[in-house]
Amino acid sequence: RTWALALAAWACAAADAERAYWAAIAETAVPALPVDGPRQPHGYGATTQVELDLGPAPAEPDSRLVARLLAALARALADWDGRQIARVMLSSHGRNPPVAGLDVSRTVGWFTADFPVLLRPQPVAAIEAMLAAVPSGGLGWGALTWAAPTPLVPPPIELGLGFLGQTDGTPGSADHGTGFALIARLPSAVIGAMARQRLIELSGEVRGGRLRLGLRYAPAIHKDTTMARLGAVLAAAYHAELGETTP
Repeated sequence: RTWALALAAWACAAADAERAYWAAIAETAVPALPVDGPRQPHGYGATTQVELDLGPAPAEPDSRLVARLLAALARALADWDGRQIARVMLSSHGRNPPVAGLDVSRTVGWFTADFPVLLRPQPVAAIEAMLAAVPSGGLGWGALTWAAPTPLVPPPIELGLGFLGQTDGTPGSADHGTGFALIARLPSAVIGAMARQRLIELSGEVRGGRLRLGLRYAPAIHKDTTMARLGAVLAAAYHAELGETTP
């Protein structure tokens, strides 16, 4: 309750200082994704998810791994339809306090903050710097679109990327190992009925010491062969970039 009240108060005041930043992302012209079938409302029950095994996870902070995945995604999208820009919804842990004095370290549950970025083909270091420059850890986007007196109107965002960190509970290097394990996700009967907001969703995690990337899509909109090619190009781009930047 304290968190919710503080966030609402912050949304009415300080978040307005970020309005120009988020409006620029929302208003930038971005081409729609190519599709194989007509766009149509659908739930998760109408989707397929495949998993890419990207090999041993580099001993790097999560922020660097996210930047690597985004760099690979940008290259894969450019290969797909030649685009030089995409709007991607990212999901962070959302536990950055909007005001000083809030302690959620003993709170159990999701504090997810979803926020968009404009993705262009560029080096990993540049993407990592872009992510580090996102104000308030992305909280401002949600505050301005959901809680502000004059809400910001979000554009269609067809791509999403989330990163769960290490999910098998094995303590490791950098900031992956927490000692906690993800033991269950939503039951299929529950998640299957949920309406999707993105056409393509990517979900990264470190499991068994390996970096894995889930790719979820709707076969009625994107053919399996189309997504297989996108995944293959993304994986190749990731490994090519990894070889370029790893000593």
